[in-house]
Amino acid sequence: MKKLFSHVKPSLICSIAYCLPVFFLFRNDTYSNVWLLYLGNICFAILLLACTIFLKNKKEGLPTIQSIMSLAIKIEIGSILISCLIILLLGFIYKDGNILKHQPANVLGLYYMLPLSTILINFVIGIFGVYIWSITTKTN
Repeated sequence: MKKLFSHVKPSLICSIAYCLPVFFLFRNDTYSNVWLLYLGNICFAILLLACTIFLKNKKEGLPTIQSIMSLAIKIEIGSILISCLIILLLGFIYKDGNILKHQPANVLGLYYMLPLSTILINFVIGIFGVYIWSITTKTN
């Protein structure tokens, strides 16, 4: 059971790093600071790499590229799920569930961009960063 929840803490750290800029995006009523989503993606990728490096160093033995990537994928999937839940809660709680009533002209673009950024871009940029790092630090 402990092994099942061993990646929750790093996943939560990466999720908070992504959701903090999204929180500031929701604070602005015009939703014009979409660059905050990209800032969140960069923070997510950097912390995913840092958590993977930290957990890799805790393991004994020489880790392979496959073990590093599986560790990163476990952390990443958990953090994407947590991020989706946090963003959903932010959307309903912070705006009192009235985002559709008071929607500005560009909010429909935000509804497509937010899930795309949370799921797809975080997954691609995180895996790419960890993969490049694992290949460059591979020891023979």
